[in-house]
Formats: sequence, structure tokens, C-alpha cells
Amino acid sequence: MSGSRHCASCLQPDLLLRMGYLLPLCLAVLLFMSGMTTTYGLPASTLGPEATTVEEATTVEEATTAEPATTVEEATTVGQATTVGQAVAMTTIVGLTTTAPTTVGQVRTNSEGLPWPLFPPGPDVVSHAVTGDGSFTAIQLSQPLQYFSRVYYQLYLSMDGFLSFTPLSYDTFVQIPNTDIIAPLWTDLDMYTRGNVSYEQATSGPLLQTATDEMSQMFPDFSASWVFVATWEKMEFEPDMGEVTFQVVLVSDVQGRTFILMNYGPVPAVNLEQWKAGLQTQENYQNFTIQVPLGGLTTSTNVGTPGRWAFQVSGAPFGSSWTLFPPGPAVVSHAVTGDGAYTQIQLTQPLQYFGRFYMQLYLSMDGFLSFTPLSYDTFVQIPNIDIIAPLWTDLDMYTRGNISFEQATSGPLLQTATDEMNRMLPGFTASWVFVATWENMEFEPDKGAVTFQAVLVSDFQGRTFILMNYGPIPAVNPEPWEAGLQTQENYQNMTIQVPLGSLSTSTNVGIPGRWVFQVAGPAFVPTTMFPVAPFASHLPLYDGGSFPVQLDQPFTYFGSSYTQLYFAMDGFLSFEYISSDGYYPLTNKDLIAPLWTDIETYTRGLITYEQATDGPLLQLATYVVRRYFPKSDFTASWVFIGTWDKVEFEPDVGEVTFQVVLISGEDDASYILMNYGTMPADPESWMAGYMTANNGNQYIIHTPSTSDLSKSTNVGVPGRWAFEVNAPFRLFFPVLPGAVHPVTYDDNIFVVQLSQPFSYFGRDYTQLFLNMDGFLSFEPLQFDGYAIVSNKDIIAPLWTDIDTYNRGNITYQQATSGPLIVQATAEIRQMYPGLGFTAAWVFVGTWEKVEFEPDVGEVTFQVVLISDEDSDVSFILMNYGQIPNNPEAWMAGYQTEDNANQFRIQAASTADLSGTSNVGRPGRWAFRVDACGVLNCSANEVCVARSGVYGCACANNNPRFNPDNFDATEICDGTNRSVSVSRCQLFEAGFPAEVLHLNDPSCKGVAEDGRLVFHFDDNACGSILEVNSTNFIYKNSIQSFSGVESRSVVSRDSWLNLNFSCVYPLIQSISAPMTFQAVNSVISKNLPGADGTYQIRMVPYSDASFTSPFSGTVTLLVNQQVFIAVEVDGVDSQVFSTVLDNCWATPYNDPNYYVRWDLIIQECPNAKDGTVQVLQNGLAISSHFSFRMFTFTGVSDSFYLHCRVHLCQMNRGQCALPCDDDDGDEDDDGHPIARRRRSLDFHDSTSISMKF
Repeated sequence: MSGSRHCASCLQPDLLLRMGYLLPLCLAVLLFMSGMTTTYGLPASTLGPEATTVEEATTVEEATTAEPATTVEEATTVGQATTVGQAVAMTTIVGLTTTAPTTVGQVRTNSEGLPWPLFPPGPDVVSHAVTGDGSFTAIQLSQPLQYFSRVYYQLYLSMDGFLSFTPLSYDTFVQIPNTDIIAPLWTDLDMYTRGNVSYEQATSGPLLQTATDEMSQMFPDFSASWVFVATWEKMEFEPDMGEVTFQVVLVSDVQGRTFILMNYGPVPAVNLEQWKAGLQTQENYQNFTIQVPLGGLTTSTNVGTPGRWAFQVSGAPFGSSWTLFPPGPAVVSHAVTGDGAYTQIQLTQPLQYFGRFYMQLYLSMDGFLSFTPLSYDTFVQIPNIDIIAPLWTDLDMYTRGNISFEQATSGPLLQTATDEMNRMLPGFTASWVFVATWENMEFEPDKGAVTFQAVLVSDFQGRTFILMNYGPIPAVNPEPWEAGLQTQENYQNMTIQVPLGSLSTSTNVGIPGRWVFQVAGPAFVPTTMFPVAPFASHLPLYDGGSFPVQLDQPFTYFGSSYTQLYFAMDGFLSFEYISSDGYYPLTNKDLIAPLWTDIETYTRGLITYEQATDGPLLQLATYVVRRYFPKSDFTASWVFIGTWDKVEFEPDVGEVTFQVVLISGEDDASYILMNYGTMPADPESWMAGYMTANNGNQYIIHTPSTSDLSKSTNVGVPGRWAFEVNAPFRLFFPVLPGAVHPVTYDDNIFVVQLSQPFSYFGRDYTQLFLNMDGFLSFEPLQFDGYAIVSNKDIIAPLWTDIDTYNRGNITYQQATSGPLIVQATAEIRQMYPGLGFTAAWVFVGTWEKVEFEPDVGEVTFQVVLISDEDSDVSFILMNYGQIPNNPEAWMAGYQTEDNANQFRIQAASTADLSGTSNVGRPGRWAFRVDACGVLNCSANEVCVARSGVYGCACANNNPRFNPDNFDATEICDGTNRSVSVSRCQLFEAGFPAEVLHLNDPSCKGVAEDGRLVFHFDDNACGSILEVNSTNFIYKNSIQSFSGVESRSVVSRDSWLNLNFSCVYPLIQSISAPMTFQAVNSVISKNLPGADGTYQIRMVPYSDASFTSPFSGTVTLLVNQQVFIAVEVDGVDSQVFSTVLDNCWATPYNDPNYYVRWDLIIQECPNAKDGTVQVLQNGLAISSHFSFRMFTFTGVSDSFYLHCRVHLCQMNRGQCALPCDDDDGDEDDDGHPIARRRRSLDFHDSTSISMKF
């Protein structure tokens, strides 16, 4: 075994006994994801030579160099410790995600002003605990602290940046062996001009809650039982080099696990004194040193949170069961069933194992894989053979157990492989994976369930890794066993030398229960670069060129969706063609620039791009987004990668490598990565970052030179920047570290001072009251459940009787920067896309898993208040999770003190709230609540306040037409009558919309595109009807309230009275149409000014019931009876009737033609035509008559029908008397004359012709 030859020379026999299962950790264990050698107290010279070829022993220990760790993925190691009779793992967990990516160089602060990720002080903090130079303070612990194998009840807090368990007085860092010390930053610290050393411990309250929240970000479901926090705030080095802030946190849980967190705020890069950050122990081999440059403490991490390091120093390892891969969709169960049997498996991709390629393997019942068939019923020594043995022993499944396998080149299993490998090897992209699992097996004889796994993983670069993952393993097995690798050469063998029961807690990669070995390919060097796949396209190269690329899937960039981009040689992407021979300032363009400068490929270099919608690149994209944006359950559906590989600047000063990655997923979520390799300083102008067409979103990476890009980051990984450029919809805003947990008891209210005023329907508030019962108010209101209240400003996401007797948590938080502001801006822009809104302040109140009174299940909801920089624009969001039906009274919505603005969410029950919305997103309600938002001013108006009243004034570009009558426009179209006036002119004249009404004060104007529109149909809204001999007239007026004083810009003596009317003619003439030969089938008379119009139709029917009008092409026979209806639309049918005065026919379309035949004369049938019948006349809004078809002899086979009609006001008496011919009088033409009273309503005429 390659590492064994070093152990004998580096450990004494008594130390070997003391270390027990830790023996292999002296085997030059190289944690390849950290890029450094971990020797646990041994000198680096004891390590074996670096492996450089596939044929050499390329275990994890041998595959890396011994350089200091400097990245998030680097500097991640595992210290192991031993107590008597017990194995304890000191674990630093790898690859967990950061909750708040930040920009290098920015000071990240929490709500208390301390640099994030520092814990904020709780209510019992002890300030200025240490004041003397080099001094310390003894602190009695409220709960015993287990530090490796020892238990302490007190510690000593030193001015100089460390904790000890014996009094140590040193004025700077010194080497002290065999001593338990916790040193977040041990050096010469002072506070001559500033600074504070404080501490606090808690077993309940907000500080313990913060500990639980922070630990849960790294170790899901962790629940703190005790926490101790020591903070060195704004200290100074000796000599002073700038402010120094850091913190150490000791956290325990009820399971006896203890963790140490070291949190770093701003730390200067230079310190003239010696320093150390890490842990020391009495055994020394359990020591750990954070090996990063001093200034890198703020950005380095071993848990994915920049500025934080975490170590487990006692108790069972947290989450060791996470090491097992879950089964994928193609798993083959019960693959081996016979005692000592094996199954032959064809591989879907060749496996390279120490220089040899295999296309098949044999899966054995007894815990190993081989490449030749081997039938053994327990472990035996077999030299010179390739074997992968996660746990080779006598295994059975008499009473339980399952052996399964699965392999994949795509899909969820390959995604798991990429994710898991990236926890250890940042930048790894799996191309093939094989997983064999022995689940719930039993030893012979049975000692308990045995679960373990072997995983084979390959990538595009020909590298192959073997992972051995261990679940529960009994400590006793009477049969021989082995865990590790064997090879044909033997010298490449590797045996995991730990006690059997410790397999599930031991590790060589910082993940308890996992061992990893590289068996093929070049040594893996962690990188930020995505791999360039063989199918990548080469960009056509010419100086300053930009090449169009059609995208396989639309990419959404700050709300704009693109299906094509332009790939520029000079280091940027755009969405329209931009010619560029080097960087120049540009605005109002959607542009992504990983490094925009003058780039050439004269002597070397390659520029490529690639897209993927499945496979390894997509899985790597998914992993990266989930890591840097941890609140997302994102799954990538498309990735685009542009790579500038070893190109040159103009002028050439050295190789330049960088990359841009575009990633899209569900809900139009989009992300950008900018990855930087090493590069020289560019002597020309350059820019790195992105910009948008409206300049509303832009970011510039500020580094002194291009050579610094590979060291800069905003996600804790030097050389990588990550940006969310189109946020997916997230219903709930996250509860971040630093959120306030107010004390909750029944009916409790909690006053909150706002960090920025909040505008609520014209009133600005600087404080609010958070009520336990699910509402916010702006004055103290105390109710035990919902109560009907008026004249109060209240925001109620769910006002009811809420308790936290058995569970639940109520929190609030405010922010003026950071992820809450980013989310608020994105959410408002998506829901109100035309506003161009940018959030400057947000308040989030969350009721999480609380209970109704009585308790019927968990209740989770949230209210969010959002304002812009000037507090002019304000929004409320109400977010609802799953909620049971509440048997008590409740209300969701808002109301105001003047009752002018209020809203109730109309849901059948509280259980329905999560499925309702007013913005198309179930569970989300959004409201704009500033005064201007309610007014909804048009594009030609501007919202202003005058004399305390908000209104819409005319914008500068809005001409004020017809100011004397406020640009009044009337519409008199039948019964649809309205008048509209300029809203902004009225407001400027002192008449806001809310004070205006018609004759009826309840009839208010409706705002439509900058105008106030008043409707006064028929007799509504106080309209007055007048009728004379020729017209009927509707009159009304716009008036203002005569006594408006408070909140009005109208002076006490001002009053508006704008009169208007609609005038309609009583009499018109019409000529009948036929639908098959119609000419002018409907007449609309548009009268000048405010004159009204109405419509008259003449419709032929085939039946006496007037239900079947003629349509299409119809042939009528002579003497066939036809029924005619004359109908009027656009007048009040309760007031007017239609009277047929005369109807006649002409052979041509001319009502005055000299040849004519009368059908109706003076409202009665022509006595000379016995076929005419007047069926209804003057009784309703339509009149009916009939006649039989005829032709004009010798003139034409067709004719045209005409009628003259008038409208009669029915309340003036009978509009048409019965036709009577008893007196026998005739006129000069022989027509009978009926003597009767005539209507006074007289006429106008027109004609419509219809051809028969």
C-alpha cells in the first residue's frame, strides 16, 4: 500500500495505540478539494512523492499538491479525535451553500450593523468584557462544554483573539503545544482608539434562535440547546492597520454535539505581528489551522458561507447518512441473491482503472466489485488482482437485505453524481456513474443491519473516481473483512484502516462516512471554469467581430426574452449587433461583459461556445445555481457557455482565459456566471460586469486590474462571480439571520421603529405595531381575535385568534440592502412591469407554523411592506402557505382611517387563501398603497400633492386644450350618454376628482386615461328630460361639493357647475332594407354639437309573429304576404313610442319619384290597397304592418319601400288613434280622411331603400 511506508517512520507504537482507527490519517492524507497537505502534526517532508501519471497510485491522498488553501472549495479538511473507548470526528462540512452571496470588498452588515455573517448581540450581551492589553476574563459557562474528549465548565476570554481553558497571558501569538485553545484570530490586538470585546451565552431567547437558524443553514434540522458568542468588534492590530472584527461561536445541541463557528467581518490584509486562526488541542494531532492569507479570512470558508468556518469538536457526526446516493429511475433491485454469488454487468461506458479499461464487472454478494468472476463466501487475500471492495466480508440476506445497481449517462442519478463530486471537487462534471448498493444486509452471523455503497464516476477529461459511502455498520464481525482497493500491481493498493464500526464516521474528504479515490486520469485541480465539451463551436475570428448565435431556448434577461445573441470577440455578449474593437463607454444596451477589452488571437488562443439542454453541463449548472442561490430549488433546463481560452490582449502581455455562462430554468429564472483564470494586467481600457437597456440594472466588477479578477468574487469562490438576472417567483421572503423574534403571548403587540417612513394612502408612518393576531396597525390596538373596527389604518394578512402555545414562530425583519431588497425589486417589477420600480426598504413579518385558537393545524403566512428611496411608492404583499380552515372569525385585507380605501380578500375559508391571488400567483396578493398608486395617473399626468391632497396634475408635455370648459367632450349615443373632462385641468383649478359629481351626488366620475367620465343614461343621476315640438333633451351638470374643507384644495367659496345636455330629434324618415338587397340598412344621424343620435331599422319578416326575419337570397312571389317592422334603438322605450305616419313604394331608389304606391297614409292603410294591415302603431318603440307583394306595371319587377315615422312621448296621451272611415270623406286624391286628434310632435325625414 503506497501510504503505509510513511506511517512506520512517522508514528511511535504508543501513539499508534492512542490513535486507534485514526491510523490511516497519518498516511499523507491529501484532501484534494483543499489543495493542501494535512498531516495532523507531522512534518510535510514525511509525505510521499506527488503522483503524476495514471499508472502511479492516484488516491485522493496522492492526487493534489501541497499549496495553501485559498478558495471556498479549498481549505476544507477533517480533523479526527479519539476519546477512550469512543471515536469522535472533528468535521468541517464541505460544499454547503451561502445564504447571502456578497461582493468582495463590500462590508456585509446585518440588521444590527455588525458585519455579516456575525451573530447579532442578544439581550444579555456583556460589553467591554476585556479591556487591558494582553489581559483575559474568566467566564463561568451556563452549560458544560465538551471539547474533544474533555469537558469544561469555564473558559478564559483573551483580548488577543482566543479562548482558552487555562489562564494564558500573552500579548501576541506564540506557539504553545499540548494546550486546548480556540483561536479565531490570535495576534496582538488593542483598542487604544476604538474597539469592544463582548460575550454572551444563552439557553433560550433570540440568541439561541439565531444559533439554531444559522446552524440549520449548514446542518438542516439542527436545534441548538446552548450557545456562547464572543465578539471582537472594530479592534486594531498593533500597529493599527485598520478595523478588525471577528467572532467565535460555541454551539451545542441536545444530542451532545458541539460545533465551533469562526465568523469574520472586515480584516486588514497586513499585520506586522504573527497570527493564527484555528484550533489547538492537548493531543496536537487534532490541531487545525485555517491556511489562508490574513485578508482572505473575510471571504474564505469551509461551509459555503463567505467569512465563516465551522468545526465539530464533540458528539456523533452530523448527517453521516447523507453520504449514500439515492436510487435513480433505472435501479436494478435484487441483482444478487445467492450466498457467495455474483452478477455480471455490462458497462455503458468503458471504465478506466489504473491504466486498464474494462467494459464489464462482477457485482458480488460479499461486498466487492471485480473484473473477473470471483466466488468467495468471505474475504480472502488474493494478490495481483483488480478489486474494488467497499466492505468485503461474509454477507447474507437470510432475513432481510437487497443488492442493487444502476448506471447512467444522464438524468437524476448523474445529477446526484455531479452534485456530490462538487462537494469535494468544485467544477467537476460527471459524464457517467455506476452505483452498487448493499442495503440492510447482515453479517454471518447476524450482528445488525449493514448498509454501504460503491460509486464509480467518470468525467469528460478521462478521470475516474471511486466513492465508498457507508451507512450504519455494526462494530463487531467475527469474519475477516477489508475495505479499500486492490490492483494487479499491489503497490497501488489502498486499505481503509479504521475499526469496522467507524466506517460510517471516518472519511478522507471531510464528509463522515465517505472515502474517495482517484483511479484514472490527470489529477483534478479545482477550477471555476466549466469544461469545454468536444462538440463546442469555434467562433469565426476577425478583429472586433460579433457573431450571431441562435439560442436553443429563450433566455430572459431582466424581463426581456431573447432567442438570439451576438458573441463578440472582444469579450462580451449582446442582444443586438454592436461593433467594437476594444472597450468604450456605452449605455442603454442589454449587454453581458465578462471582460470587454481589445482581444486578439494572432499568435494563440481559442474562442468557443456551446449550448446544452441535457447532460453533464446542465447538471453542473444546476449544482452551481443551487449552491450560490440556496433558497432556490432550481433545475437548469438550458446552459450557454462562452470561453476565451489562452487568448491575448492587444498589446500582448500574456495568456488570458475567462468564461461567461448563461443558465435558464423553470419560471424564466436566469443566471449569469463569470469565471476567470489567471491573466496579466491589461494596459488598455476594460470593463467586467453587465448593463441593461433601461440602465435600471447594471453591475461593474471593481478590481484594480484584470490580473485581480481571478482573485475576486461575490460568492466566496475566487475567480467566480454569479448574478441572478431574472428571478423566479418565490412566494415567501426568507427569514434571514438577524430577524427579530418578538416575545409572543396571547394578544401581544410589538412596537417596531421603521428604518424608513412608509407611505400608506397619503399618510407617512415611522413606526408600526406588529400584532400576534395577524395584523399590523399604526397605533396600539389590542384584540383577542378579529373584531370589526372602522376608521383605523390596518394591514391584516390574516387577522384572527392566533397562538404559539405548542409551536410556531413570529418574526420580523427590515432591510435597506441585500437579498430582501433584491427579491422585493424583482417581485414588484414582475407584477408591475411598466413601473421601473427599485426597492429601497422592505419590512417582512412572518407567522410561521403558528396555530389558530382552537388548534386545527399549522398556519403560515406573511406580510411584506416595500417602499422606494423617497417613500413615494409603496406596496403590500400578502403571502399564504398551507392553512387549515379556521372555525373562528377572520379577515384578510386592509382598511384606512377614512374608510375611503379598503379591501377584503373574498375567500370561502382560510383554507382557500393559498389558492387565491390578484396577480396570477396562487397564495400571493399584491396592492399598491401609496396615494399616487390609488390615483393611477396617466402618462400625460404627474402625481403631486397640493394643500395636503394628492392628485393628478397635467404633465409638462400635456397641452391644456379648451381650458374654459376643462376640455369637456360629450357623447350622446342613444341611451349611452356621458361627458368627459380633463382630470388634470380640474385638479389644477382646485377640483380633485373625489369632490365632483352630477346632479345626483352619488354619481361620481370614473377615471379613464387621464379623463373623468360621467355617465348619465336615461333618467339616472338626476338627469332632467325636456320635450318640445321637434326634440327631446336630457340635461345634467357636473358640480362640486359645496362644503368640502378638510383634505381639499377647493377654497371655501369655490363651486363648480358645468351644465351640459343631449338633444335628439323626434321625427325621421326611413326606407326599408331587405337583408338580401339592402341599401343603407341602418341610419345613424350624427347631429352637430351635443345633438344626440338614435337608430331606426326597417326589417321584413315572413311571419305574423315577427320571429323569422328574411335573410340571404330570397325569392318572393307576387301576392305573397310580407310583414314589416319599424324599430328604434337608442331611446328610452319607457318614455317614447314609434308612430308610422306614411309608407309608400317607388320603382326606383328615390322616395320622391313621381311614380309611387301608397301603403299607409296618415297612420292608416291605403283604402285602395286592401292587402295592407297596420298591426301595431304608436303603442311601443316598434311598429308593425303587412302587405302583399306586387310589381309596378310596365316599369320594373322590383320596387323600394319607404316610411316616415316620428317619436311620440307616451305620457302625453294616445300617440296614434284607431283608423276610422265612417264619414266617407276623401281627400283630393280619393284617400279617406280620418278625423281625430293629432300629436303635436313633428318631423324631419330621411330614407332607406330596399329592393323587392
